[in-house]
Amino acid sequence: MYRPVRDSTLVIFYKLKCFKNHWCVMLKSLFYHICYLFLSAILLTLVVSCMHSQKVIGRWSEIGKTSTLEFMNDGSFRAVDNMGMIVNGNYFIEDNGDATFEIIQPEGTIEIINVKITIKGDEMTIKFINTNEVEKYRKEK
Repeated sequence: MYRPVRDSTLVIFYKLKCFKNHWCVMLKSLFYHICYLFLSAILLTLVVSCMHSQKVIGRWSEIGKTSTLEFMNDGSFRAVDNMGMIVNGNYFIEDNGDATFEIIQPEGTIEIINVKITIKGDEMTIKFINTNEVEKYRKEK
C-alpha cells in the first residue's frame, strides 16, 4: 500500500531551495540598496563641490581698490593687480573652500598659492594661508 511521506527528500530539498532563494533575493536587494547609497553619496559630493566652484565663477573687484579677479568655467583665472599687472593661471577649489592658484609666470615657471575662500552673498574673502593676508572682493554684475 502507498503511503504519502510528509517530508520526503524532494519536499525538503524544495523547501531548502526556496529558503536559499529568499536569502538570495534579500542579499540582491541589499546589494542594490548599498550601490544606490554609494552612488548617491558620490553624486552629492560632486554637486556640493561644483556648487562652491560655480559661486566663484565670474568677475570680482577688490573692495576699495582697483584690482580684479576673474574666474572662468574651465578652471582658469585672470588677475589684474592695483598697478595693472596681469597674471593668468589655473585654480582648484575644494568643497571646504580651500583653493590653490597656479600662476603661470612669463618665463614659464608656475607659482603655487594656497588660500581659503569664503563667499557670502556677493562678497568673497580670500585668506592667504602663508601670510594670513586677507583680501575682500565684490562680484561685478
